[in-house]
Amino acid sequence: MMISNEIIVLFYATIFILILLLLILMYLIIRKTLENEETLKVKTIKQEMEISLFESISEGKIYEMTNRDRFSLKAMEELLKSYSDTVDGTRERQSLTSMADKYLLEGYRKVLKGRSWSKRINALYHIEDFHMQKLSDDVRELLHSRSLTKEEVIVSIRFLAATGRFDEVFEFVNKRYTDLTDFDYRSILFKLDESSFRLLVERFSECHSSLQWSILEIISIRKELSYLSFVEMIFHTYNGETRIRALKAIASIGFTTDIEQFYPLKESSEWQERMLLAKLIHFFPSESSYDILATLIHDRNWWVRSQAAQSFSKLPKGREQLIKIMESSHDPYARDIAAEWLQKGEI
Repeated sequence: MMISNEIIVLFYATIFILILLLLILMYLIIRKTLENEETLKVKTIKQEMEISLFESISEGKIYEMTNRDRFSLKAMEELLKSYSDTVDGTRERQSLTSMADKYLLEGYRKVLKGRSWSKRINALYHIEDFHMQKLSDDVRELLHSRSLTKEEVIVSIRFLAATGRFDEVFEFVNKRYTDLTDFDYRSILFKLDESSFRLLVERFSECHSSLQWSILEIISIRKELSYLSFVEMIFHTYNGETRIRALKAIASIGFTTDIEQFYPLKESSEWQERMLLAKLIHFFPSESSYDILATLIHDRNWWVRSQAAQSFSKLPKGREQLIKIMESSHDPYARDIAAEWLQKGEI
């Protein structure tokens, strides 16, 4: 009797599970069908408005939508996103932003106050792509009002940086969010306009180390001569990684007020400094340049030797020096690196 009851319970449990699985399957089928229908509707609307919308953007005008249901707004959003990746002109960009403000702004404003992370992050990316400055206060309020994911924080601050909110951006990156990566800080700082970036440079001493390194990295990437005196001052004032980053920026700019001030680096205990000297010195051909490179190509560090050989290859008489080193040096590593760069030069 007991076994019979267990079989009955197992039978009903099996039936229940099968019904539950069937309901889940039906739900997924219905949901997928609805999604496909929505995608088809959006695609059809996009095809209908695509040409007229593009012409409006090209002419700097505002496209007038006759219908503002969720399918039409979704189609507008997708088309504006595709255009935002391609338009360059100021008039076209302003027209695109005006259309986003007119048709999508209120929807994004509601989403930013909502609880759905996926909708919020998508809205933030679109707000950034469409340059919707009218939502600056909403994005700032979002940063102040709740705990956000790292991705939301970065996109939000990056957007504020592009809108010229320097004081707020500085507060966020230097005080509140000090645990971002160098890449994250650079992605934010690259959005600052020139005047805001100069304000940041002026407040360099107030910044934490990661932010300082990102500032120097941006100068290094941009190779802007106007910051030369600043990075030279940082090189002589700071130590450690900050000093190395400043030297890297100088080497990237490819100019200095006095190359001889860096000659002592050939004896530096830091291999990065010796390597960057080898990179910088080829911009200033002289007998001293050849002598220092001849020393550095015999360095114990491979990166230093390689950079010295590369710099030799860029000097007027560098090839002759590499041949000489390859044929007569007592250092097998120096001979190998000289031969390697001679071969690269031939290729």
